[in-house]
Amino acid sequence: MAPEAQLRPAAAVLLAGLLFGGAGWVNGDAAVYAAQAVEGDLAQRTVHLGWIAVASMVAAVSGEGGGWLLDVVHAAFGAGAVVAVVRIQGQEAAGWLAAAAVLPIAAFAEVDLPWIALLLAGLAGSGGWTAMCVALAVSVSPVALLAVPWAACRGQPRWVVGGASLAVVTLSAYSGGDWWLGDRGVLMGPAPLIGRTLAAWAANVAPVAVAVGVLGMSWRTALLLPLLLAPPDVATWGLIGCALVAEGPARPWSLGLRVLVAGQLGLSTGALVATHRSVRADTRLVEKTAADMGPDEGLIAPWTWGVRVSLAATGDPYGLPWMPPTGPVRDQERWCDDPPSSHRALHAADDLAWCAHRTRVEP
Repeated sequence: MAPEAQLRPAAAVLLAGLLFGGAGWVNGDAAVYAAQAVEGDLAQRTVHLGWIAVASMVAAVSGEGGGWLLDVVHAAFGAGAVVAVVRIQGQEAAGWLAAAAVLPIAAFAEVDLPWIALLLAGLAGSGGWTAMCVALAVSVSPVALLAVPWAACRGQPRWVVGGASLAVVTLSAYSGGDWWLGDRGVLMGPAPLIGRTLAAWAANVAPVAVAVGVLGMSWRTALLLPLLLAPPDVATWGLIGCALVAEGPARPWSLGLRVLVAGQLGLSTGALVATHRSVRADTRLVEKTAADMGPDEGLIAPWTWGVRVSLAATGDPYGLPWMPPTGPVRDQERWCDDPPSSHRALHAADDLAWCAHRTRVEP
């Protein structure tokens, strides 16, 4: 296959980062990862150590939390995922369908697309390369472990399992066990919400799945079902879409296939534009709220909003007097002991009833 057959769809994904990056943080997690990267803090979120390390390098270059440049680096991971799918499946059409699978999230830096890209890159290679890429994928997010059954069956089991095992042992030792049992550890996360995860798959993968269904798919994709155990806000559907494409048989570039691929790309581009608008609107709201906060004013907001407003106002996710409506995180119980003189609510009910119960909630 000509090199340009791999590079054209990958370049389209990278272009998405160049054009749509810099809109702001897609959620509170992304904002906090970037803030920790600026501080060089590689200890708090060891479950995402690999991504925070990447973001730290970007912050060293940009002098800030990354912003547009981190979004572009994130899109480069998406481009790498597309190249990997083309190398696995062997057809340019697969690259364009893979691009359609990752485009909706390509321009908004988070941990999901990097681990997906690294896992696919491992399957596109062999031997030590496979082990290294799988290990790095697990270092970016432990959710990658849920895809190991499929990856081991699809690639080289010894190297896939070896790379995943190496990552688990190394991260466990580095964190002193916090990777498993810390307040953000693998075993301390939220309970699976399989129904909501299935709904996210249906909303985001269905178009690509229909296209791939026309082309044909392998039974091995059933080995991706463990990903249902991931939280519903994790974009596991990006890997599902790429895996469906990678498992499909090669087909000639017929007119019908071209129309099908163009339709998928149109849907994904629309989703990308809609997300970009939503993130920009969220960023404006965060910045306005931070600017309007008085010196003795507090904020009641869900975690994803509270940390972003606090970062915008103080540079610290917990620097502003704020709390989630469900109860305090970390040392926010101080609000109950010394409440601010006034407060406002953002995307939350103005309710402080939980102060009487002193219920501690960890994110």
